[in-house]
Amino acid sequence: MSILRRMLSLIVSLLQWLFPTNLVVSQTELSILPPVHNISEGAKRGLRVVHLTDFHFDYQHNPPKITSTLLDDIVKTNNSLNPDFVFLTGDFVDRTASASEELIERWLSKLKSKYGTYAVLGNHDYKDGKSGRDLIVSNLEKHNITVLNSEYRIVEVGDPPVKIEISGIGDPTCKFRGFDDFRVGDTFSSKDSEIPRILLSHQPDAYWKMKDYKYHLQLSGHVHGGQIVLPWRTPVLYYVDLIRRWAPKQFRWLFKLPLDATSDWRRTEGLHRVPNYGEETYLYLNRGVGTHYPFRWNCPAELALIQLVPK
Repeated sequence: MSILRRMLSLIVSLLQWLFPTNLVVSQTELSILPPVHNISEGAKRGLRVVHLTDFHFDYQHNPPKITSTLLDDIVKTNNSLNPDFVFLTGDFVDRTASASEELIERWLSKLKSKYGTYAVLGNHDYKDGKSGRDLIVSNLEKHNITVLNSEYRIVEVGDPPVKIEISGIGDPTCKFRGFDDFRVGDTFSSKDSEIPRILLSHQPDAYWKMKDYKYHLQLSGHVHGGQIVLPWRTPVLYYVDLIRRWAPKQFRWLFKLPLDATSDWRRTEGLHRVPNYGEETYLYLNRGVGTHYPFRWNCPAELALIQLVPK
């Protein structure tokens, strides 16, 4: 078994060398802030938001699923952009919660923003049990990163001042591990919202549970952009999912993981419209910065820069 693991590690190391993961900054502009009559430069610029997700930092993997070089680049790039907010949507570790201490202290604590950093947990952040989940939350909060486990904060920002609601919810799979971090009713201040509302949710499909609560933008990760993407921008897993759907029922269990990560493998990155509160809202799917085995191909790590401007 140890020989097999070493061979797999060598193969993955070679693949990562052949297909390195570089950081790409994607830029999106959304008109979700209330209209303003003040024509100052600050009012016209709106709010600059950085979204990062899926670090999968761990000590148990050789080669690592994310490198220190990439993490250094993330911090340098974020700070050069001078964002108003940094939003982190989970999977800080792959399995070992204690690894979060180095990730957060060495890199995430150095992410600068005007109004703070907010975070939610992903499904991998629950894999080390209750003590592990609590350790990750403690490490984040120790460095002034606000963790939202079915909670919200109303923040006043900008000039002229604008109120926005930042809502965050735990991963829906946490209940299978004995956690109660996925409570839709506690995630928002009310069903309707007169102010811009941003939802942080690791899993994109959580919007199905949220559609009775009005929000204007959902930030998610989880599916890594498909991770191995064909030249025409379709993930390989989309075709694997088609095979699963056509396969006889007795064989579909063979395809269960990782296909259950999303209900639609055509939607793995970028901006989308999804049902919400009788109409539609925006869902932004970030490709993430870490990886699963074996490697990323045609799917670079992403730092999403989202400009929120007045309607």
